[in-house]
Amino acid sequence: MAPPNIPVTVTVEDTQALEEEAKSFRRSRGPLLLTIMANVLLSAFCLGAPYYRGRVHAKESLAAFAQFSACLFSGKVARRPGLSLPRGDRPRFANLILSNRQDWPSACDDSLERIAPPEAIFLWPSVKRTGSDVRKVVAMLKKDLAELGENTRRLHAIPERPLLIVAKLRAALALFAEAAGAHSDLDRDAIVIDNAGVQEEPTRLPLMAGERAPTHVWSSKGALMALSADLRGVSLLKLEHGSIERARPRRTGLVRGTLVANDTPYVVWATREGRCAELDDHCASRAVGVSAMVVDDSSLPDPHWYAGHPQMRIDRSIQIAGDQLRLLARTSTPYALELRTFAMSAPTDPKVPTAATETSVLQSTR
Repeated sequence: MAPPNIPVTVTVEDTQALEEEAKSFRRSRGPLLLTIMANVLLSAFCLGAPYYRGRVHAKESLAAFAQFSACLFSGKVARRPGLSLPRGDRPRFANLILSNRQDWPSACDDSLERIAPPEAIFLWPSVKRTGSDVRKVVAMLKKDLAELGENTRRLHAIPERPLLIVAKLRAALALFAEAAGAHSDLDRDAIVIDNAGVQEEPTRLPLMAGERAPTHVWSSKGALMALSADLRGVSLLKLEHGSIERARPRRTGLVRGTLVANDTPYVVWATREGRCAELDDHCASRAVGVSAMVVDDSSLPDPHWYAGHPQMRIDRSIQIAGDQLRLLARTSTPYALELRTFAMSAPTDPKVPTAATETSVLQSTR
């Protein structure tokens, strides 16, 4: 049996009412769009703010490095400074050390401290890590420059360590700037150096010696010679016609130092001062050994002994002129000094000290 056909009449008002009722069940797009926009803004802030801060810190460190370099090498900041150093930085550094300026390098401390980026938490991990490396190198360089300023007048040679730390600082700043996205001008020179009055670029000699070891450098018959002695050995180098000869025999316990006379390097043996202080005569009866050294020696030469012990430093107690050796010797009498003259001929018995040919008292309390 079929259902009856009941006519249904739907008006326009009913249709609109049904549509309004259906819309009420749909999700509103407004909150969804607001959520998306909030997430986008939050992501931009979390990523962009650390990037911006790191970039600002890197640019500030690069600008401070240019000011520090201008102070350290007595130059001017370049128009668009980078991290490179111009030609002539090493001779200028040597000139500044030899000039003994009282305000150098301490005047560069402020600009050096500004190179170190501040410790911040809200940064990218790579920027934070490289910034920490920059702070460590800055602290290292600050300590080394402070020691350089205190010991400038006592230096026997131009130290290489400060320049090596500056090179390490440049490398740390390059990594810091690259991590922060501020590495567009790193290949440019940071400063401009006026080369007027600057020495020639120094020649590097492969002389093995301690940083604070006394070093003698002289020319002999067209050859450049260098002599130095540290706690481990005695180094002798000869540069002639572009070829280098060198020797480094091991140092024995009695070696007290070296000296150069008549273009000839000499090694000096003597009892150490600590042992002399324990003896009743304070080494007045001891002998001093002196012998010439040649670059072909693989070991120290045998000393030629002379009757007397140096009263002061080796270079102030021994003088060699021609075939004579003059020794400012200590005596058993307190506060008395003797000037003894010896002939430097070959000894008849190497174990017996050579006696003085002439002796004169220089001063005495009597």
